[in-house]
Amino acid sequence: MKSLKTILTAVAALLLHTACSEKFNIDRPSPVNLSVSLEDPMRYDEETDTYIVRKEQPVSFVFDGDRVDNILFYSGELGYEYRYRHREIADEEAVITPVISISTTLVNPDANVGTDFRLLTSYNLAGYTEEAVRAADWKAAGDTDIRGGDKTTGEITEYWSPVSGVSAAPPAGEDYSGYLNHEYVNYAIVARSDEAEYNRLRVSSFAVSNEETRDYGYTLDGVVVDALRTRTSKIFDALSFYGDNFAVVNDETAVCFALYVPEETIVSGVSGPVPNSGIYAWNLAEMGLKYGEGSGYPWVKTNCLGQTIRCTYPMEVFEPVDMQMPDGTVLETPSDAMKKQPAESWAISRRHHVRQVDQDEVSAYIKIKSMSMVWNFSYSFAEKGKYKATFVVNNQNRNEGYENVYEFNIIVVD
Repeated sequence: MKSLKTILTAVAALLLHTACSEKFNIDRPSPVNLSVSLEDPMRYDEETDTYIVRKEQPVSFVFDGDRVDNILFYSGELGYEYRYRHREIADEEAVITPVISISTTLVNPDANVGTDFRLLTSYNLAGYTEEAVRAADWKAAGDTDIRGGDKTTGEITEYWSPVSGVSAAPPAGEDYSGYLNHEYVNYAIVARSDEAEYNRLRVSSFAVSNEETRDYGYTLDGVVVDALRTRTSKIFDALSFYGDNFAVVNDETAVCFALYVPEETIVSGVSGPVPNSGIYAWNLAEMGLKYGEGSGYPWVKTNCLGQTIRCTYPMEVFEPVDMQMPDGTVLETPSDAMKKQPAESWAISRRHHVRQVDQDEVSAYIKIKSMSMVWNFSYSFAEKGKYKATFVVNNQNRNEGYENVYEFNIIVVD
């Protein structure tokens, strides 16, 4: 009986050990025992630990040691720097230039009817509610008038700067420090018309990018070589067919605008605000309303006017149809009196971080765990400059791993 208990205990222990080994992968990975060297550079400067190589000529690297699971390579060129592999927000020292463009046309234009279309920003919008929009500080920069008084149907592409406002060409050489000192920003496209049926704004594109300039310049043999490169990170393109989904959320994920209709507006030649008709508005979801979730389509709800939210392209201030009146009647279209009323409607963008950028990527997956061992690797640098080429070598299981990082200072010359 005692022997049977001993056998059963041993079997149970063996089964437990096997189960734990399978669950927790107890076999530990081996420490990395592999060196990386660069073969036959043009020169090697021992004082600065820098290798000199020629542009577009293969640079050979050799691996020596034991087999490893993974070898990743970052060339150090623009978009492929190891130090920026996890970065989503650029540091304060990074040279960032925001680029905001907007393309618009007009529906039912009339040069004699007073209108204005403005682009405003807020750095403290607390959320997607009417109360939050009213409480936020909305800033104007320079000339904020979209289309600059052009009341034609033609499409116009303009650029907005937090310094000079709206202009026909991308601004250059401006000081963006005031804008970049903030954290998050929201945009508001404000469309106002003295008579609601005229000069309805249509937006075919609203794109926000951050351009980051990096310096790859170097000094060699007393000669200074400049090598500035610029990388563009698209933050969002809200009206792109290939953009993100259109669910309205108060974070950095979705790409959309939400609808806000103020209670009062301004009419040209009238002192003080007047009641806003609220009849004409952007064809967008109301503040706080999420739509399209789980359906695969972004047009499953209606806005405050009962209009179908299509969010197809472009978005515009629509003339409402099939309106439910307080007495229960339904108007297929607004009455003439309604069309003559003043109207103002705001399209509020989702927020984004003013220093948001794309992460840098791996230049080459030289070896992954399922591949046979690789003992050499060649790479050609496309442009002259000073780079820090980096190899990441590791052995791993699903719980732990060993990793070594090898870096090479490389100057690429013509």
